[in-house]
Amino acid sequence: MRKLTPMVLLALLSSAMASVALADVSLAPKPEAENVDTDRCIYARKIRSIDVVDEQMLALRGTAGRYWLSRLPHKCAGLSDRLVLTIDRYGSRICSNDRFVASEREAVFETSCRFGEFEPVTKETVVTLKAAVDEQRS
Repeated sequence: MRKLTPMVLLALLSSAMASVALADVSLAPKPEAENVDTDRCIYARKIRSIDVVDEQMLALRGTAGRYWLSRLPHKCAGLSDRLVLTIDRYGSRICSNDRFVASEREAVFETSCRFGEFEPVTKETVVTLKAAVDEQRS
């Protein structure tokens, strides 16, 4: 069983507490590198989809039931699930600090962002985190 990281624990706590502000989820302190199992790069062929959790976090679904969270190094204003992500890739991998552009299909709105490191998590963690963020928005 994977060790729960501060980011995952915060997500689980926020789903149980409706009074936690959305900013508390997305602006939580970054976990210390030596305590977290993170990947700097992921082979693009292993990624099946990318979901926006909030303006500073993405959830990636991979092959073989794998999932990752990527905490963006900076808040990406306007980032949402309704936008299309276009990734600037250099080679066969997507790495932390690689740039992506999120834009509307009609290209009226566009924002440029960068990936953070990729933290392996479970599907349940992603579902819980997204539900907590959705609850805070409503």
